[in-house]
Amino acid sequence: MNNLNSDIIAIKGVGPKRAALFHKMGIFTVEDLLLNFPRKYEDRSFICPIRLLTANRSSCIFCKISSSPIIFYSKNNVRIIKYDAKDPTGTITLLFFNQHYINPRLSVGKNFYMYGNVYQAGHRFYMSNPVFEAEDSEKFYTRRIVPIYKLTSSLSNREFNRVVKNCYEQYHTSIEEYLPEKILVQYNLCSASEAIKGIHFPESKSELKSATKRAAFGNLFRLFCLQYQLREIRRINSNISVADVDLDDFYNALPFSLTNSQRCVIREIYTDLRSGKVMARLVQGDVGSGKTTIAAAAIWVLCKSGYGCLLMAPTEILANQHYAKLKNIFDKFNIPVYLLTGSTCSSDKEKILMELSKELPYIIIGTHALIAESNQYPNLGLVVTDEQHRFGVEQRYALISKGIHPHALIMSATPIPRTLAMAIYGELDISTLSDLPPGRKPVNTYLVNSSYSERLCRFIHKIVEKGQQVYIVCARIGKILDNFSEEIQEDTTVIRTVYEVADDLRSRFPEYTVEYLHGKLSSDKKEDIMRQFISGVINILVSTTVIEVGVDVPNATLMIIENAEQYGLAQLHQLRGRIGRGGKESYCVLLSNTKSPESLVRMKALERNSDGMKISEEDLRLRGPGDFFGNRQHGLPTFNSITKYLSQSIINSAQKAATLVMSEDPNLKNAENHNLKLEIESLKNKLQ
Repeated sequence: MNNLNSDIIAIKGVGPKRAALFHKMGIFTVEDLLLNFPRKYEDRSFICPIRLLTANRSSCIFCKISSSPIIFYSKNNVRIIKYDAKDPTGTITLLFFNQHYINPRLSVGKNFYMYGNVYQAGHRFYMSNPVFEAEDSEKFYTRRIVPIYKLTSSLSNREFNRVVKNCYEQYHTSIEEYLPEKILVQYNLCSASEAIKGIHFPESKSELKSATKRAAFGNLFRLFCLQYQLREIRRINSNISVADVDLDDFYNALPFSLTNSQRCVIREIYTDLRSGKVMARLVQGDVGSGKTTIAAAAIWVLCKSGYGCLLMAPTEILANQHYAKLKNIFDKFNIPVYLLTGSTCSSDKEKILMELSKELPYIIIGTHALIAESNQYPNLGLVVTDEQHRFGVEQRYALISKGIHPHALIMSATPIPRTLAMAIYGELDISTLSDLPPGRKPVNTYLVNSSYSERLCRFIHKIVEKGQQVYIVCARIGKILDNFSEEIQEDTTVIRTVYEVADDLRSRFPEYTVEYLHGKLSSDKKEDIMRQFISGVINILVSTTVIEVGVDVPNATLMIIENAEQYGLAQLHQLRGRIGRGGKESYCVLLSNTKSPESLVRMKALERNSDGMKISEEDLRLRGPGDFFGNRQHGLPTFNSITKYLSQSIINSAQKAATLVMSEDPNLKNAENHNLKLEIESLKNKLQ
């Protein structure tokens, strides 16, 4: 029997060059390919008579080639082959651009199925670059529901489809079922093999619905079973002895007063730490709600008890920010605070790790550098993960593995409705910060269209002249390459890019410093730009969503989000949280020309609401639970590709089923749970 761990090069039609293209997409094994689900589907099953075609819509037709090919060239020297075709209801012109191989394949008088985008000039229909299949051929690209995959350049959707088909034919007998039979029957689920087939090669909408339901249920079920086991691990006795301390000593060292919810959450954490069990708690709170202070309190309790603590942030800028804040607090207690990032030189790193060997209380603030394999942290009592949604769950567990069952505190700046949070973070206790520190003003938010462009430029000038700074957020970096033209066809909205906006602003405001920032810049370049913005050297920063992570720039008081319809409600709120952090009047402008009712409802909800929890509840109502799972479970295999099929009922059913199975057989020793046990172990390994 074939093995799903086989290298992808073992699949028919995949040689070394094509394998390298799949590797760029993170696909290395047979299993990787089978679990790489389509990003969308095109229903090409309906055969439309030519007379009933609609312009600017992709359609499938059955036609006879009625003329010999005519070859001509455009002004740009593009080779075009033109055919006429007909069916009993009308005629159509077929145009093929730079497709030299077409000519011998299309013969006059022969019937073909064609699928492509239709446009109309006068009374005549045209179809450009259609995919086609002969009348007597296997239906693969036409007459069926066709999956559309996320691709890399030089690899077409046709090629991808064919390789997946070959893969399934070779390896479908190796797909083993891991759901217990009683669960399959009780919840009316198809088998794992049927789900893979239905997702990649659906024969009907009902088969696709059944397959995606099973895929979503199966992934959730595995997650909830793993959470059940993690909760059991949490219940083990802690070997960390936490001292009985007076929290007022910590509060009195702060240069500000805490909110009621901060004190409440700190008390919950202190109770966890003193319980004798290993703590695993999520603190979720709106942007600016004071989560760093919560982390500092937990760190203080562990340091007073003689233990070391780690705090991991997603970027060096944020790590430096935490370092400055915590050092200012803990210098008062003579507790050393270190900074360990990718930029820390080897000698400084060795010096830090040598200091830890003295087993004194210590605090290390860092980035992913904290989880480097060689790093050792003696007497580790607490690990803190900041901006959890920017890390994969596997990185969180890698940090925990640096000690012997250390306490764990996870912080998230995007509140989630509690019932959903319990499903996503089921292995954690959850605390929510419900109020903002005093003096924090709501950000004035406005939804406008491009007719306000000149007024916005005058407003930018006014803000910068006051000595304040501006963010401009764009949905794309630069022009899309031809290889990604399919993406352009999906959205006819004009999307202004980072480069276009930056160039425009530089020409309008030559007296100001305008810089751009995006994810394709080197880490050093991104860090340098953010440092300049924080220090005030840069007046206007044009950026993608890389600025979403919580760096404090108190002097930034205006954010303009271009093409705001391109973002989810929670992400818009997260972006808005980058301004208004210095007590000054601040403004967020949502710039959009969309006519989509759904997008307008989403943006108007942000315009009238500043409460993160209410916004997350509205986001859940508008978009369903899938996006929450996709964003927060990065690292769980195949999750991102099925989030759009999740529903609250599937979540509830999978959670109920997992509780039933795990409560009856917590160690999965029964024969019927053997494959499930292997799945859970595999999932654990991928998270470590």
